[in-house]
This record gives sequence, structure tokens and C-alpha cells, in this order.
Amino acid sequence: MLTLARLGHDPRTCRPCSKPWMRSAPAICEPARGSSFSDTRRRQAPPRTTFNTAWRINLPNLNYPKMINQFDKVIYTGKTHTIGGRNGSSRSADGRLAVDLSGPGSNGGGTNPEQLLGAGWSACFLGAIARAAQMAKVALPADAAVDAEVDLGQAGDGYFLAARLNVSLPGLDRELAQSLATAAHQLCPYSKATRGNIDVEINIV
Repeated sequence: MLTLARLGHDPRTCRPCSKPWMRSAPAICEPARGSSFSDTRRRQAPPRTTFNTAWRINLPNLNYPKMINQFDKVIYTGKTHTIGGRNGSSRSADGRLAVDLSGPGSNGGGTNPEQLLGAGWSACFLGAIARAAQMAKVALPADAAVDAEVDLGQAGDGYFLAARLNVSLPGLDRELAQSLATAAHQLCPYSKATRGNIDVEINIV
């Protein structure tokens, strides 16, 4: 666990801690302008989303808020119960999901969080592509597919994720396919959740 000392925390330059009523706050504060943490992750370039070629799409302005902490309504809540960590098991409250978990790269018979994230993200992303196609009045091919690749990597003493979404839209012009993919990346809730947090590549295959 990283501590305040590990991060090079200085209450004199920390914005929250410089305020008397915040000095007892947990170690989640950020450095003040002009100061920096010693943790190497703070000095790395921010995560990015990259595409394999340059292109644009002309769709209606979506006007979605950058932060969506407050919903107009909750459509669905997925509830799961997990025991044993990466070598345990997960079950959903409605009984529709029941999986055993194994460490990535191990000989265990279970799945892992990276595969589960890839499945959920690709399913949602394909739905977002369908929504973008509807907005653009484009017929989506019946065999449209998304292959997700989720990396678990290590840098120093920390672990991080990276992802690639490989989009297949047979029969569509490549530029149009990429336009739909970039619109979907703006629509998909999973893309919104990961944007700015991990490196993401969107590829047309």
C-alpha cells in the first residue's frame, strides 16, 4: 500500500491538506501547483486513445456531460459476489453468472477479470456502434463483431491495464467503419469509464 511518505506528500504544498478542515482526510490528495509526487506514475504521460488512421465523423452533437456521477435514472444494477480474489469465484445475485477465477496465465480452469472486462466492454461497444449507425442512418452488417484485448501489465511496483478493441464491420467502407467506431467510443459507457485512465487502441480489422 502506498503511503503519504511513499508519495512524497508534503502538507505544506498539498491543496487539501493546506486547509485545516482537510488535514485529517485520507491519503488521496493531489500536489499543489508547482509541486510533484515522487511516484513515477505521476510523471508518466497520460493514457491515450489511438486509432490506426486519421479520420472524422459528422454526427449530431451528442452533448453528453464529461462527468456523469448523477443519473436521471438508473436503468440497471448488476450485483455480484466474489470470494477468493483472482483464484476464487464470482456469482451474480440473479444466478445468471457463475464463474470460477484463475490467475492470468495460470493452468487453472477459471476465467479472469481481464477476460470478463473484455467481454463486457466489447458487448457494450458493439451496441454503441449500432447506435452510431442508427444515428448516421447506416445499415450495420449482421456479422459485425468486436474483439477485445485487455493487457495486465506492471510498471515498477504498480499494476496497470491497456486495451485494444478490434472492430470488424464487413461490407462497410473503411473510413465509414472507423467513423462509426470513433462515435461508439464516445457513446459506450465502458469507454467513458476507462477514458483517461488506461491506453486504448481502436482498430478496424
